[in-house]
Formats: sequence, structure tokens, C-alpha cells
Amino acid sequence: MDKVEPNEQGKPVTYVKSRNYAGVEAIEADFVVDCTGLISDPRENPLLRDLIEHHNLDLNPQMRFHVENDFEIKKMRNGKGRMYAAGVITLGGPYAPVDTFLGLQYAAHRSAEALAGARAPKIKYLEGIGSLWQWFKWAFNTAP
Repeated sequence: MDKVEPNEQGKPVTYVKSRNYAGVEAIEADFVVDCTGLISDPRENPLLRDLIEHHNLDLNPQMRFHVENDFEIKKMRNGKGRMYAAGVITLGGPYAPVDTFLGLQYAAHRSAEALAGARAPKIKYLEGIGSLWQWFKWAFNTAP
């Protein structure tokens, strides 16, 4: 992305430079979702690179974190301690659209279920009635 400017109606126009096209393309939209700072390669992030190097973590064929079906990074287990990862840093893992909003929600659900199965303190299985009850609390602006 080169720049974003409002058009005459106040809607954003995003100017994008492409590797395959010499010019700049103008894209008009109703909104722009900003994901700056989102780096898909975990080796580019100092913290994640440190985890990979010092704990000899496995990477998947896409060179992202290898995670189990519940999104746990199994090599990071320490007694009862668990570490989970989701999003683009796990692309190529057990769930293809992991970097979408639904994919992140799915990963969080699977991780929470795994924590409940491991008997993590104050973590319960997600269930319909409990979720509905929490939704009503949210809808009526009541603390969970």
C-alpha cells in the first residue's frame, strides 16, 4: 500500500503498488482494515524467532509454527503448562483458513476446549446454555 486518501464523497481510496505491475492502482472502498505490523513469517518477529531457535520448534511446510489439531505448540509443554498459536503464523497447519476471523474464532474454541480437557483452572467446556447466558449478560451490560 502506498497511501490512503479520501475521495470527494469522503470514502477511502487506497493506492496500491504491485510487484507484477509497474504503476499504482487506486482502489475505492467503504472502509479499509489496517493490518500493519502483521508479519506472516514467525522468524521475522524477535520474540517468535527466539522461541523457534531456543526451543528448536518445528515449522510446517509453509515455514510457520507446527501446531496440533487443537493449535497447541506441543514442544512448548512444560508440566501442565501449554502454549497455543493461531493466525497467519500457523498457516499450513490443521485448519486452512486460520488467518480469517472465523478461523481465529475456531482456533480459540479448539484451544479453549483443549484447556478444559487438560483441567486448566477456571476453564470450562463451552456449551450452548452457558454461551447463551453469557450473551444475555453482555446484551444487558452485566459483568460476566
